[in-house]
Amino acid sequence: MKRIILSIFMVMALGGCATPIASVSPIVEQQQTVATLVVDKPVTMSPYSIGIGDAVVYVGSDQGIFTGRGYYPGATAEHILPIYNNYPVEKTVILEVEIPSKSQDGYAIAPVIVKEWLDYPKTVVIPPNSKAEPLITLNMPKDARRFADKWEFRITVVATEQGKYETAVSQRWLVTMR
Repeated sequence: MKRIILSIFMVMALGGCATPIASVSPIVEQQQTVATLVVDKPVTMSPYSIGIGDAVVYVGSDQGIFTGRGYYPGATAEHILPIYNNYPVEKTVILEVEIPSKSQDGYAIAPVIVKEWLDYPKTVVIPPNSKAEPLITLNMPKDARRFADKWEFRITVVATEQGKYETAVSQRWLVTMR
């Protein structure tokens, strides 16, 4: 089965996108807080489509909310990923962590070990004409070796049962270390 991965900045092949949602979920850990802020990208949902909300999640940077000027080993950051189903029937999507093959904006590509630092549901069932809000949690171990000042990975949503092609859309996570 062929697979087409589209960036969040493009409309899904099924014609869908999501309305903006600004999720901020601070996590307190030993008197220190690391949180995320999502940059809103207003878009319109199309009929018979699946889309995700918010284009980019900023962790520990001046573009998001931060304490202590950045993310650090031992910190936790959470984000709710709104996934919209604009079909009149229930849909199932698969969530995956993807390490991009190249990066931009001065961010390094995260090492594969980052996949082990994320907690999220692997599949999500979305009722007809509604949305699901799975929680994505990034837990960098306290003993993790710092590999870059700024790095990125992606959370990818793949709609299942699409026939010949699978269409996916990704949410970019940009992490700035202190």
